[in-house]
Amino acid sequence: MVGVLVGLGLAAVPVYRAPHRAVEGLRAAVKARDSARLAEYVDFESLRESLKSGVSEKLHADASREDEAGNPFARFGAALATAVAGPFIDAIVTPAGLELLLAGRVVDYRSLPAPDSPPPPAVSTSMGYEGPNHFVVVTTPTQGGSPPLALVFRREGLLTWRLAGVRLPATPSSAP
Repeated sequence: MVGVLVGLGLAAVPVYRAPHRAVEGLRAAVKARDSARLAEYVDFESLRESLKSGVSEKLHADASREDEAGNPFARFGAALATAVAGPFIDAIVTPAGLELLLAGRVVDYRSLPAPDSPPPPAVSTSMGYEGPNHFVVVTTPTQGGSPPLALVFRREGLLTWRLAGVRLPATPSSAP
């Protein structure tokens, strides 16, 4: 009986560690600028929908506040911005789009820090399960007061986890 319990416990370790390995693999692929390997860890369709939904919610929340403040063009601006954001997200959140971004062809190098500039601020990272099929990684800058960003990984099968969503940070004016 003890042997069976030990065996089950040992068998559970790889299942428990699977999302951690996916996060580590995603980090390594980003660092190596390896778009093919990065694509193994991303569910592009789900990620696109998550980003579109998050951007739309933020734009409409901001428009509601502006509308209440008397800005007659707030809703029109939000609708226009959402219409522009959707195709942009569709174009960028693809394996080819990631390859361009990782190669620096879409990013304006003038906006990037010089190689000898100080490193970006450190971030605090926490990870945890949100149920058996969702694993969330929350990154919070340790300085500067920037809000946290959450990356949502979803289980696909027993040991495979892929980035499927992003929870955009709430702006101070839209926080509950």
